Amino acid sequence: MNVASAIRALLGAALIVATISIPVVAQADEPTPEGKDWHLDSYIVDGKRHQVPKSVDATLWLEAGQAIGSAGCNGLIGEYEIDGESLTFSRVGLDTEVGCSDAWMDVEAG
Repeated sequence: MNVASAIRALLGAALIVATISIPVVAQADEPTPEGKDWHLDSYIVDGKRHQVPKSVDATLWLEAGQAIGSAGCNGLIGEYEIDGESLTFSRVGLDTEVGCSDAWMDVEAG
């Protein structure tokens, strides 16, 4: 995958992430998704689950309305809002690097 294709894929993924709501179940006495270092272990593309290679450490941190993430090569930063059982991302931007491995790019494109 060349750099231009990778950047287009990442921007497309960022736009999709920026417009989806993810169900979040948290009771008043249960912890929220905030303040934890989340690690992606799998993702779904076209109904098929893909495992994240052990060489890729895709992470997400949520704190005080700010979302910061990385797939080991490229980073993202944005905003999020928790409303009841929904987690919505907005204003997501990417920090792109050159020369990411194919494994990283496959996860980010997915």
